[in-house]
Amino acid sequence: MLVVGADWRKRIESEVERADFIIPLLSENSVNSEMVELEIKLAHQLARENKGKPRLLPVRVNYLAPFPYPLSEYLNSIQWAYWSGDESTLKLVDELKRALAGEELSSPNIALQTSSLLANVPPAPAAKPTRLEQPEGTMDPESFFYIERDCDQPA
Repeated sequence: MLVVGADWRKRIESEVERADFIIPLLSENSVNSEMVELEIKLAHQLARENKGKPRLLPVRVNYLAPFPYPLSEYLNSIQWAYWSGDESTLKLVDELKRALAGEELSSPNIALQTSSLLANVPPAPAAKPTRLEQPEGTMDPESFFYIERDCDQPA
């Protein structure tokens, strides 16, 4: 437990450094959390330096979309488990116990391949470049880059 005024970031880093396993719960909201990203990044870096420890055991919590960058860099190569609701809890717990014991994830209903999610995924908006216009002369009001001003409105 942290007391008021404690440096929680240092405490989290210390706990990740001491851990043998990290089980991030990855939901639509948590994959966009800076703290989740920080913890996974730290675990990933430590595992590279410390012969695989801590080991990441990602659990997708009713979330099947591709991981956003940079989480995708840390997690796409790691087998993950899936929780879709109360009915899948016992299977998930069993899979995590097996993983903690060093066994392979085996249930096709729980252990899905990330690559199957990446099929038919449209490119991110950043991959659809817009042609830049040269900054000279008058800009067409229909241009993507045109910024409407108050004086552009009819009186």
